[in-house]
Amino acid sequence: MWYLKKTWLDEAPGINEVYIHYTFTPLYQLPDWRLPHEVRRMEKNSMVKQGLGGVTLSGDESVVTAQVSERPVNAPPNARVKVIKMPSAIPNPLTGRFHESYLFHYFYNVWHNGTASPTAVFSEQIVCQEIELIDWHGNVSGVCAHWSVYDGDAFVYSPTETVDFIARYGEDAPLRSHKFYGHHDRDWFTRAKWALVQQLPLPRRWRTKVWGPKGAPLIQGWHIGFVDQPSPPGSFPRGHEEWTGYSVRVL
Repeated sequence: MWYLKKTWLDEAPGINEVYIHYTFTPLYQLPDWRLPHEVRRMEKNSMVKQGLGGVTLSGDESVVTAQVSERPVNAPPNARVKVIKMPSAIPNPLTGRFHESYLFHYFYNVWHNGTASPTAVFSEQIVCQEIELIDWHGNVSGVCAHWSVYDGDAFVYSPTETVDFIARYGEDAPLRSHKFYGHHDRDWFTRAKWALVQQLPLPRRWRTKVWGPKGAPLIQGWHIGFVDQPSPPGSFPRGHEEWTGYSVRVL
């Protein structure tokens, strides 16, 4: 799951309400609006949530990891905004598989002076890209990517993992990075994970995925946990955290 901010601008007086209707299809397939689909009210004076660790891309194990605050959305005064929960993959009945790239279809139903008028249907291709941070020195204990499509109003926090860790310990290993956020003893988890990470060859490539409409700008930074070397003999290495600056990529 990830988040996408949609914005409607009131360009005429007398608009009472605006609703966005949306659905998803595999690539090259058209939507059938007769089928059940999502409907959300576009909000004036909208607020967005912010805070480290709001929601991670860990499916059913997504958890809040820190207090989350709210602030006004970045939008002009005549804007109506809705932050939509987007799927990381959708099923394709023709292939029997889930696909991370798909089509996002939507239109707006505009209530103007008591009369509803639908707009044209818009379709956007959602693409998935893999990003990575390379640890050349062997002192990274964990990495989380934080990213948002278009601007900073819909941040997602995505734990990373190395391919070597998955290959050696398995997809369902109890020390997979995303399980850290829900663990009852994070100090133990950190120590145990670091003991396993040290067994992996260098460089270590910490990877995760990002999503968004094709061609859209995505801003992204890293939250990195480091283990300080050297440490006193017989003690667990001391650690510290660093936040990188943001970079912009085109999806």
